[in-house]
Amino acid sequence: MNVRQGIFKWLSTALFWVLLNDYASASSSSVAVTIEGASYSREVVNAVFKVANSGSTTISPEQFMQSIVDDALLARYAVSTLGQAALDKNVDVGFPVFAWIEGQQVSIIQSAYREQLAIFRQQNKEVRLELLLTYKENIDSDKAKRILQDYGQVYALSEALLAEADSVVVAQYRLPNLEPQPISLAEVYRRQNVQGRIKLHQLSTAYLREQILLLVEHKLTLWWASKYSDLGLHGVDDLKSMVSARYYAQRLRAEMGVVLDMHDDNPALSAVYKEITQQEINQYYEANKEKFKRIDSVVARHIQTKTQQDAENALELLKRGEVFDSVARKLSIAADAAGAHPGSLPRITHEDKSQNWLKSVLYALPPGELSKPIRSPVQAEAAVVWEVFMVDERVESYFEADSETVRYLSRKIIAQNKLNSRYEQLKKSLHEAAKIEINDRWMHEASQIISG
Repeated sequence: MNVRQGIFKWLSTALFWVLLNDYASASSSSVAVTIEGASYSREVVNAVFKVANSGSTTISPEQFMQSIVDDALLARYAVSTLGQAALDKNVDVGFPVFAWIEGQQVSIIQSAYREQLAIFRQQNKEVRLELLLTYKENIDSDKAKRILQDYGQVYALSEALLAEADSVVVAQYRLPNLEPQPISLAEVYRRQNVQGRIKLHQLSTAYLREQILLLVEHKLTLWWASKYSDLGLHGVDDLKSMVSARYYAQRLRAEMGVVLDMHDDNPALSAVYKEITQQEINQYYEANKEKFKRIDSVVARHIQTKTQQDAENALELLKRGEVFDSVARKLSIAADAAGAHPGSLPRITHEDKSQNWLKSVLYALPPGELSKPIRSPVQAEAAVVWEVFMVDERVESYFEADSETVRYLSRKIIAQNKLNSRYEQLKKSLHEAAKIEINDRWMHEASQIISG
């Protein structure tokens, strides 16, 4: 090899590595975050971030990125511990998992790319749904009727009937430059929650066509996003992965009992609730005694009128500083208005069960404050009146440490705190063990999205 050939080979090799490094740098810059080797592109993250900040609440780039990472790590953990089959298992009355995920995916695209989608549809009249779609077999055809009328008590077709429903083509659609695709009765049925299934079993043609339109709308949106948006086909798939991670993470939170109330079906919370000891209850009670304060009794005054307007007038005079006794004598129709202390009510105690509505009003009213005009409950053979109240005195005490109220509330709070602690510890351990790379350039762009 002569000198010229050597120099040429060296330059070629150097150019190759320069180009390779440039490509790697460009690829890296197009990624917003990489979590355990799985990456989300800037375009996907931007779309979701834009939608997340489209409401009245602003989510910072740091908060948003934290939620993405949390969901991804929790979803991976959920799959490894609960299993994919358990996570994909449908809730009997809710939407099937795949339908919920697709619905969220489409909703994000339609919200993030609203203007671009509108322009595309305006410039391409051939993508109107009514032109893409042809209806076929009716829901009240003999075959469809026979299938849908055999649903049992749970409004759910058997797998054998669903297989038959696959052969019932209720519509056909054709996206631009693609072959026509059938829509079967089974495809529509599998996407329904229990309310939707009931409507199909009732042979509602209007509802079936509404669902067919929705299905084609979803398919058109995903096709447009993969072909004409900056997401591209891979971005659409990545968006589905992100939505799926959110769903699986939420299923894990529910399994751990951190997103449900004690009164919901929450086995994790119920199990921990039963394990709480009296010693733990006592400790919590002493440390949080103010949470167990109760009202024993109140002393209050009132002004009673025939109309709301009269009550408003009384309230206005009181707000201007006129003495309560004076206003009560002038405007109140109650028998106590003529007494030595106009408008004075008997002491209302905690044990008093005869006037629950009055007790609920007075116990909620801070001492010294005036209530708004309140309409009395309708009672048989009694005229409706309007009341303005003011509490003069409130006597308070604490629930006893061994009372049922303290035991119930303490157990519930202690149990929830334990579950929340387990959840936070899990997140911490997952973060510590994971390899996470966040693109600083995206963080800067996200700040501009909020400010712009």
